[in-house]
Amino acid sequence: MPSYEIALILRSALERAQLSAALKRTCQVLFDNGGTIRSLENLGLRQLPYAMMRRGHRNKHGNYFIVNFDSSPSVVKSVGATLQIDEDIIKQTIILKEKDFKRPCLEGSCVFGELPNPDHEKYVHKESLQRKLFPRKKVTSIVSKQLLGSK
Repeated sequence: MPSYEIALILRSALERAQLSAALKRTCQVLFDNGGTIRSLENLGLRQLPYAMMRRGHRNKHGNYFIVNFDSSPSVVKSVGATLQIDEDIIKQTIILKEKDFKRPCLEGSCVFGELPNPDHEKYVHKESLQRKLFPRKKVTSIVSKQLLGSK
């Protein structure tokens, strides 16, 4: 069975017991459709990127959760439709998860497609040193005329 991930945003106005009940409903939907939950991660209460309207309520904050589960591909649409009806869920997104996914930058250096330029730091140091040793002086128009030899 393929692995999936549900990113859930629940209403911030929920108390701890109501929040727990909403998560239990979400997990029960997955169990009823033959899914296996691998992990549940609480990302905490955060401000939403923009105000979201849901069931007549304007939400500016939300509780973020990630649920990793395994299920057959035919079940995903019915799970999404069932979660869409739940009044405590502001937004949910179901994503197909790759098996060998690793978070970037956990091991080694973190390169995101930049071209390596090993001489950049030397160039910057050389430029700043030249500016200190040979500062540019403003040449006024009278001095420049005398230097150029024009009257």
